[in-house]
Amino acid sequence: MDNEEKELGGEEEVKNTSQAEEIDASKDDKKSEEKENRAERLNSYLFALNNPASGEIPNVPNPETAHNEDKKSTKKLLFRLIALAVAFAMAFWGAFAGVSWVCRTAVLGDSDFFTALVAKYSGIAVNKAEVDYISGEYTGDTIALGDKVKQCTVVIRVVEFDSTIYDYTETASGSGVILEQHDDGTALIVTNHHVVHGAKKFFVQTYSGEKYDGEIMHLDETGDLAIVKIQTKEKLATATVADSDKAVSGQQVVAAGNPLGLGMATSFGYVAANDRNIGDNGGNVIQLDISANPGNSGGGLYDTQGNLLGIITSKASGSNVDGIVYAIPSNRMLSSVNDLLKFGYVRGRPALGITVVTVNASTWDTFAEGELKGYLGEKNESRYGVYILSSKYTDQLQKGDRIVSFNGDEVSVNQQILNIISKLSPGSVATLVIERQTNPGAETPSYLRETVKILLRERDWADEIPK
Repeated sequence: MDNEEKELGGEEEVKNTSQAEEIDASKDDKKSEEKENRAERLNSYLFALNNPASGEIPNVPNPETAHNEDKKSTKKLLFRLIALAVAFAMAFWGAFAGVSWVCRTAVLGDSDFFTALVAKYSGIAVNKAEVDYISGEYTGDTIALGDKVKQCTVVIRVVEFDSTIYDYTETASGSGVILEQHDDGTALIVTNHHVVHGAKKFFVQTYSGEKYDGEIMHLDETGDLAIVKIQTKEKLATATVADSDKAVSGQQVVAAGNPLGLGMATSFGYVAANDRNIGDNGGNVIQLDISANPGNSGGGLYDTQGNLLGIITSKASGSNVDGIVYAIPSNRMLSSVNDLLKFGYVRGRPALGITVVTVNASTWDTFAEGELKGYLGEKNESRYGVYILSSKYTDQLQKGDRIVSFNGDEVSVNQQILNIISKLSPGSVATLVIERQTNPGAETPSYLRETVKILLRERDWADEIPK
């Protein structure tokens, strides 16, 4: 029984093997037949091409092969077009860069322009250019620049002692710039007059976070400048002063200060205009397009090399005003500081030697019952104007005189007179038309107008420092 099953199994294996061989032979025959058919079609195609008069129509070549050939041709054409476009662009850009470089080198003497082009468009690191000649933007390390300018800037906090809490409370804040430090540790700081004027006590906080008692050395109300000092053992960074006359519109700048009393911060912006006249008695200012807020006053304005260009002093305000900030130019600041340290006042400023007040509807009663009692007469709008309280240099001007005009310009407020004087120089002559009451205290006052000429002298006194 077992033998029979084995024999049957052997026959089945033989049959399966035979069937497999027949299938393989069939496949080989089909492959051979396909090869013969392809060869026959190719010969027919070649014969028809060589014998067009025979009238025989050649078999069409394999569609898949023809399609592949078309794709290869299309790719070659596309590649050639791309290569041509790239070559043309490189040639054009090379010509443009070359001409620009020649022009800037020949006309402007700017040999770094080509270097800037390479750095911008090739990705090659170039250390020479910190300002991008293509866009005009500062391309240096803004973090390092901000850190540099903050090191020579200080926070100023004006305080008063509050007996209810037995501690000091902050009443005002501002900023300052460290100009120099002496071997004994004394550091001189420049700030605005309006930041520390009237302050009996204030603290100065340096970049390290240390706080020191500040002391006022000199005040210049006209130029809105003040010099304060601190005593410290730490080594402080001092500002390098730039030539503010070279500041130009569009130049990128950075301001460092203490906005809103929140602590040291920097903001980037641009010079909008230099040598701007805004009626400031100390001189013209730099107009800026930059972010600045209360607390920035007295802080530094720096160029992109970290050099001091000016001192932030004021900001234009109004519902239709946005982003206009003013800075005292560094050249004027440095000249004033040197005069203050050497003479105690700023030289070259004219002085008329008079004290004046503005009398109008809101101040009439105060002066009529006070310093100008008996000089104003009956209250009416025609008597409003600028009145003299005292005259230091001449008796041609007397208490109670109303200044009608100054050098031909009618005046109604004392600021107008200060603005006119600021444009003059010591030794020049001012022409004033005054109106004087001839019978002070009379029920029916009478007035006399006369013209007087006054020689302007140099203002040679210092602003009073609060005790």
